[in-house]
Amino acid sequence: MNAKKPDLMDRKKAAIIESLETGGCSRLAAYSAAHTPKGTFYLWLEKDPEFKQNVELAEASAIRNASHKLYERGMNDDHKGCVPSLIFWLKNMAGWRDVQDHHVTGSLDVRTLTLNELLKNGESGSEPTAQ
Repeated sequence: MNAKKPDLMDRKKAAIIESLETGGCSRLAAYSAAHTPKGTFYLWLEKDPEFKQNVELAEASAIRNASHKLYERGMNDDHKGCVPSLIFWLKNMAGWRDVQDHHVTGSLDVRTLTLNELLKNGESGSEPTAQ
């Protein structure tokens, strides 16, 4: 029984997945390195569920590898110079953030005051009156 020889498309898909997983590069860099147009790459993602799953697994693997390296190097004083670059990579590729979002609910009473009202209230030290 003859095994099917991978065609060009299969080889390009495999190259993209390998670049994403082992190279830790962006999708753009991966499909560009495989000489694959952007539209073709995204069409494959849309039409080939197995390819889409493999791309997502490769990206997750690269993120997992980088986070493990960051942890290991962060715990090893000999490699402290590498930590900022790994943090940068994780922020850009894995969506890590330094800030947290805070959502505030409620209302705020905002009025527009004229310059004369501001000057007048500033001199008297009293609160501005509503109009």
